[in-house]
Amino acid sequence: MQWSLSGKVNWTAPRVIALASFPAIFAVIGSALILSSAPEQEQSTTRSLIFLGIAMIGLQILHLKLVNKKGNI
Repeated sequence: MQWSLSGKVNWTAPRVIALASFPAIFAVIGSALILSSAPEQEQSTTRSLIFLGIAMIGLQILHLKLVNKKGNI
């Protein structure tokens, strides 16, 4: 959503785009992490991806709960 300075909603994304944004962000950040890592840092990269994946799943669940709380889903 985008809000004006008065606090009114100007624009909302379609539901499919809003719910697909977190997996898309994870794919971009995860790909950048993999491409920027050196082969000798494989274990560290794997741990980072696992942490990032858990964080993104948690954020997706939080997003769904907040949307449901508003009664929009």
